[in-house]
Order: sequence, then structure tokens, then C-alpha cells
Amino acid sequence: MTITPDNHNIPSLDFTIAVYGNLAMYHNVNKDGTLAAGTPIVQENIHRFAEILADKKDTMQELEWEGIMPRNVLYCNAKKRKVIFYTEPKMQLLNFADNLPIQTAVYPIPYLVWHVTNQTLDLYATMEKPTAQDTHLFQAPFLNISGNGDVCMGTAKLEDCQTFEEIIQDAQHKFFDSNFTHSNEDVLAKRSIVDIYAEQLQTKAKSFDFTMLQPTDKKLHQLI
Repeated sequence: MTITPDNHNIPSLDFTIAVYGNLAMYHNVNKDGTLAAGTPIVQENIHRFAEILADKKDTMQELEWEGIMPRNVLYCNAKKRKVIFYTEPKMQLLNFADNLPIQTAVYPIPYLVWHVTNQTLDLYATMEKPTAQDTHLFQAPFLNISGNGDVCMGTAKLEDCQTFEEIIQDAQHKFFDSNFTHSNEDVLAKRSIVDIYAEQLQTKAKSFDFTMLQPTDKKLHQLI
């Protein structure tokens, strides 16, 4: 028997599984498209098939850059679907749940380090532009974040993106467009986060007070 794909875009077959009555067998496919002698499927074969399929899945899901890698990207790994990048201090709209004593408004935010791996997000703050591996990481001064940087996204799940650019955009969009609802950590900053936000509004602050950042025990290289 010869197997010949009828579509040139279909990759060549490595093996095929055939069922003969109650007997399941697999055949390696020769280079000329013919089937090699069949081998009964046993437990060891199943493990092999799982490894092959996992390898192919990982290859299919490897991320790429659409263009030139941006300068604010600190690390990326295509196979692990992992990217670490930072954003500059800026004014940002923060949305708070109606039952909180914090007003939805535009607030100044510090440098942020974003760590995205397989649709999970960790977020940290820094005192300075995080360009050195020994840069100290601080607690991101937002609700919905635990002490180890894990972000609770609620129903706003990160997308299964196909490029690094999409991941970077999606992480920021989902985080800032979500409502901040609760505290996952007792100490978010050196002072009450409610007081800090209220003071920023009252004084019309244009930059975040970096002295209010609460240090963690992590440095940038530990994320990499």
C-alpha cells in the first residue's frame, strides 16, 4: 500500500495507525510512501505517540515576532511562550469596583515589569528602568495582585496569541481594562493603597511616588 497526500501543503506522514478487527497496529511510513511492517500497539508505543504529538504541538505553537523586537523587551522564549517586558511610568485609567472606597480615575503609575508565560501574568514595579539583571523588583501597587506577583485576571483571560506583539498588547489591555476588585496581599505599598490613590487625586499628581513601593525579595534575573 502506498500513501500519497493529494495536497502539496500536507506534510509527509511519519507513521499511521490501523485497526484489523480487534487488533490495533501502527506502521512506519517509508520515504516512498509505502507502509513498513505493522507493530502491535502496546503501552510503550502509546508513550511514544504522546511524546511525538507533544513535540509537534510545541512546534506549532512557537511564537514569533512580526517585526523587530521592541527595546522594552527584556527576555523572550518562543518555545515556552514566555516574554518579559517593561513599561514606562505614565498616567493610566484604573477601573475600580463600585463597592470600593477608590474612585475610578486616571492615576500615575511607576515602571512595571510584565512576566507572561502560557497565558499567566505576573506583574512587578521597579524604582528605575529595569535594564540590569540585578534590578530589584517591588510589589506592583495595584489590587488583584498577590505578594508573589501573580495577577488575578478574573473572567478576563489572556488570549492564546500567535505572536509576541499580540501577547504584549493583550496583557496590558486585559489588565488595565479589568475592574480592580480586591486585595490579594496585606501590604501593597509602604502606605495604605487607598490613601495613596486618594492623595494622588487630591494633589493632581503627575508621577508616582516611588518611595511608596514595597520591596519584594526578588530580582529581575530570577524571572528569567
